[in-house]
Amino acid sequence: NDDARFLAVDAEGNAYVTGASLRRTAGPDETSHEDIATLKYDPDGKELWTVSYNGGGAMNDVAVALLVDGRGPVYIAGTAYGLAGDSRARYVTVKYGPNGEQLWSARHEGHEGTEAVAYAAAVDTSGVYVLGSEGGGPGREQQLVAVKLGPDGSERWVVRRDGMTTGGARALA
Repeated sequence: NDDARFLAVDAEGNAYVTGASLRRTAGPDETSHEDIATLKYDPDGKELWTVSYNGGGAMNDVAVALLVDGRGPVYIAGTAYGLAGDSRARYVTVKYGPNGEQLWSARHEGHEGTEAVAYAAAVDTSGVYVLGSEGGGPGREQQLVAVKLGPDGSERWVVRRDGMTTGGARALA
């Protein structure tokens, strides 16, 4: 039950694919969850590496973007649903090195305990940008939210825009 969702190619012709991989636990209390799976292929189609991201026990991790940095790193942005028994969603961004090693992962929590659902991402030489929405709780309007992460995964800034309807923006450049 794997599902490829995004494809990117680097300057050397290597292809990267990311999406979901459904995991099931067997037994009387069978459960399932999605992890983010990422693969790298060389220009001849030979698989070089496969990595999986399970956000610290999240019920589901969903990729929304695959970004290839011209210097070698690969970034996956998405949403982690249900961490440590908490059902809220959070932005998640993962940086992998050229050999598939996870260099860092970063989460963005919703403002004052609200959900944070990522929709899109972009990368440049100064960092990674993730776009999504927060809010929707009692007495709280939905907000469009952009987050910038530095090359080390640290949160550099967060910009919120009130009054967005559910769904908000879906692309970032």
